[in-house]
Amino acid sequence: MNAAANHSGENKADDERKIDVTNFDFHAKVFHVPGARFALTDSTREPRFFVDLGGISASLSIDVLQKEFSIPKDSHDAKLIQI
Repeated sequence: MNAAANHSGENKADDERKIDVTNFDFHAKVFHVPGARFALTDSTREPRFFVDLGGISASLSIDVLQKEFSIPKDSHDAKLIQI
């Protein structure tokens, strides 16, 4: 899974213009669905998990994602989600 992150250490103005892609090693199958990604919502800037389903994009809150896909709070995936 890819996630947007910036680890370049450049100044803030450059950080706002540049987004690096970082790979995370998630284990649960839900994270390997094509188009799966984490992003902030436009309105509330809440982090959510998005997945493309046909012609629509569905999103889940982090709590719902962990509950519905049985991701234990102390698991490897849960630690990555908190990054």
